[in-house]
Amino acid sequence: MVKLSPKPVLELTGPNGNVQAVVETDARSLHFYLFFPDAPDPEAKVRNCWVRNLQPAPKGHQVAPMKKGQAPMLPAAFCKHPGGAPLPNFMDVEVVWFEEGNGAALLEAGEPLAIIPPWSGIGGFHGYARDCTAENNLCWPMPTSDIMPDRIRAAQQYWSLWDDEDFWTKFRDSLTAPIGKALGGPETKYYAIDGGNWPPRALLLFDRGDHWLYITVGMSVRPQPNVEMAMDDPSIARRIELAAALDKTCPDDELLRFGGYLSAQSNYPWSFYQWFGEGHTVPCDATPPGLGGKTFPAALLTSKMPGIPPIKLPPFRGDPINILWVVPITNAERTLAMKTDSTTLMKKMKQANAGFVHCKRHSVA
Repeated sequence: MVKLSPKPVLELTGPNGNVQAVVETDARSLHFYLFFPDAPDPEAKVRNCWVRNLQPAPKGHQVAPMKKGQAPMLPAAFCKHPGGAPLPNFMDVEVVWFEEGNGAALLEAGEPLAIIPPWSGIGGFHGYARDCTAENNLCWPMPTSDIMPDRIRAAQQYWSLWDDEDFWTKFRDSLTAPIGKALGGPETKYYAIDGGNWPPRALLLFDRGDHWLYITVGMSVRPQPNVEMAMDDPSIARRIELAAALDKTCPDDELLRFGGYLSAQSNYPWSFYQWFGEGHTVPCDATPPGLGGKTFPAALLTSKMPGIPPIKLPPFRGDPINILWVVPITNAERTLAMKTDSTTLMKKMKQANAGFVHCKRHSVA
C-alpha cells in the first residue's frame, strides 16, 4: 500500500499568535486541525476533526493506516456521503476563530463544515462535522441547537469591530473615563504594554497620596478562555482588568518592576489558556523588596478586599467587566487559600487590617 503524503490546503495563525489552524488532505480524506505548540500537555498540542471522505468510506475504523501515520477515513456507518465527496471550493472556505482564540470553525460559503470548540480533546470528543451522521471517535454531528451558529456569528461580529480604525480608541476611552472619575483625576502615567502586538493594552498609574495604584486597560476586550469549562454562565467572569496598589514607600525602580509584572499577566490567560477569577492565586516574583519582597512570592486575585475603591466599568458585548486586584501574599497564605478557600484567607487578612494596598506586614497564616 502506497502511503499518501498529506497536503495542507489552508494554514492560518490564530489571533493570539500561538495557535495554528490547518486544513489538510491526503486525497483520501479532509481533516481540520488546531495546533497548540506551547501546550504543556503533549496530548493537548493537536486537536483534530474529520471533515469528509474524498473516496468511498471503509466499513470500519482503519487502525492499521492510522498506526502508519495516515489520517483516518470515517467508516460508512457514520458518513452522510459514504461514496465520498469532492473537495470544497477553497475560494469559498474560511476559518472563523472563536473570540477567545482557542477554538475555530471551518466554513464553506458561510456554512459550517467542521468546528473544533475549546472543549475538543475532552472525554474522547474531537469536534463537529457537517458530513458526520452519528457520534464516533473522530467527530460528532453538528449540534441541532443554535448555540454553535450563534457563537460563530458572534465571533464574526467581534472580528468585524476591528475593521473600525477608531475601535480601540473608543473602547479604551470608555474605560479610562470612569476609572479616572472614580480615582479622582487622570492617570499620572500611561504605559502601552502590548509590545506592538494585538490586541492593544495599556497600564495606568495613579498617585493616590499614600499609595500608588496600577490598573490595566484592554484585557477585557477579549473574553478569557475556558471559563465555560468551570461555570454555567461564563459571561459573569470572562472579562477582566487587573489592578494593584502599593504603599507609597515603594521605590520607583521597584514600582516599575511590579508594573512590568502586571503587564505580563495581562496576556497570560491567552498565552496559556488559563483564566483568572475571583479568589484565584498566582505566582508573583515582582513583589517590591522594599515592601517585603520574597516574603510574598504569590498573589491573591480578588475584588473583595477591604478598602477597594468602587470603580464601575461599562459592560462590553453584554458582559460585565470585573476588576481583579492583585494582592501579594505569603506561601503560607497561598497554601491556606488552596487548602480551604480564599474567603478564609480574606477574613484573616481583614482581621489583621491587611487591605488592598500592599505594604510590609506579617503573614496571617
